[in-house]
Amino acid sequence: MYKRLTIQQLLGIQTDFFTRIQTICKKERCNFLKEFLKVVLKDGTDIYFLREGNGFFRVARKADGIIVFTDEVEKIELLLDEDGVNELHNLLK
Repeated sequence: MYKRLTIQQLLGIQTDFFTRIQTICKKERCNFLKEFLKVVLKDGTDIYFLREGNGFFRVARKADGIIVFTDEVEKIELLLDEDGVNELHNLLK
């Protein structure tokens, strides 16, 4: 079961959620979150990132435009609309 949190709740707890997103962005050679989302979601709606054969992060786009970031290690799920994506983008800059 995943813990569904907001950005503000994630900022209040000690987690590597944001570090994992930044690491994945760098690995995909993207400087910013919005660029990363355009690249990874252009061919599909559900993208898994693997490390050592195990899934450790997932990015998905729902039909209503909501972007879901799922940390498979810490079992954290973050659902963001366009404004939330903008907030996370600014936070990660």
